[in-house]
Amino acid sequence: MQNKHANHQFDGSDKKFIERETLWVTIASTIVALAAAAAAFWSGYEAHKTRVDDQRPFLSIDILSWGPDDKVIQPIADVRVLSTGKSAANNVSISCSTSLDLNMPWRENDEHVYLKFSYILPSRSIPINCGTIQSPTPEIKQPVITLGLITYYDESRNYHQTPFCFNIIPSPFTKTTSQPCDNDHGLPELR
Repeated sequence: MQNKHANHQFDGSDKKFIERETLWVTIASTIVALAAAAAAFWSGYEAHKTRVDDQRPFLSIDILSWGPDDKVIQPIADVRVLSTGKSAANNVSISCSTSLDLNMPWRENDEHVYLKFSYILPSRSIPINCGTIQSPTPEIKQPVITLGLITYYDESRNYHQTPFCFNIIPSPFTKTTSQPCDNDHGLPELR
C-alpha cells in the first residue's frame, strides 16, 4: 500500500503553517518554563523566610508560683523573661507594672518599671521585678495584675514585641497561681 502523502510537495502555505505552529509551541514552552522558574523562585523564597522565622528570637514571660511557707511578700511575683527562640534577642527593653487594680489599662507612664538588656541568649531566663504593691498588711492577700511589654530586635535588626498580662492569685493554703488576663488591657499586639 502506498502512502498518499508521500509524493506531496510542500508549498509556501504549508511552510507558513509549520512556522506558525512552531512559533506557538515555542511561545507556550517559554511560558511554561517562566512559570516553572517563578514557582521555583517563590518556593525558595518561602523556604528562606521559614528558616529565618524559625531562627528568630522569641521572648516570653513566665510567672513562677510559690507556696504559703515560702514567705514571699515583695516583689509580688517571681517574673522571668524567657528566651525560647533559636538566636539572641538584642536591645531588649521591658516596661511593666504590678497593681491591685485588676482593670488597670495599659499606658506608658512613670509608674512602670523600665529595664534594658543588651541581649538575652537563647534558652536563658532573666528575673525581673515589675514593681511592688503598697499594702496595709505585710502580705498581699488579694489578686494583683502584672502587665507589660517586651520589645527587642533580631540579628537582622527586625523589630519584635511581646505583650504580657497575668492575674496573680495568692493563697494562704496552697501555691500562689497565675493566669493570663481575660482581656488585653489595651496592650499592643504580639509582633
